[in-house]
Amino acid sequence: MKVPLTGADGYIGAVLSPRLLERPRLLERGHEVIGLDTGFYRRGWLFEDGLNRPAILTRDVRQVTAADLS
Repeated sequence: MKVPLTGADGYIGAVLSPRLLERPRLLERGHEVIGLDTGFYRRGWLFEDGLNRPAILTRDVRQVTAADLS
């Protein structure tokens, strides 16, 4: 199952997404975290923490299609 995380590059999502990827039970069950973000503030990051991040789909949540999530 894919687990979409909206706002993955935002204030909360930037902290939450690496923590979701560290969850062994989530990954053992075959779940995959997919980030979804408009990317408006991606260039404003002040530091790189070196943590793993999920694949990010750059879309406005209102424009996501079923094909984007399959």
